[in-house]
Amino acid sequence: PDAFDEGAPMDYYTSRDAESCINCAERILEWVEDVARRAQEAG
Repeated sequence: PDAFDEGAPMDYYTSRDAESCINCAERILEWVEDVARRAQEAG
């Protein structure tokens, strides 16, 4: 399901929004990788 009933994502979001989302996703992935690495090291 989509967040909006109709239209393409570009109808609702700007390039700046997309860049911000990508940056947030990268930070989340870095955090998850760090937590997983520390958990593995703690073993």
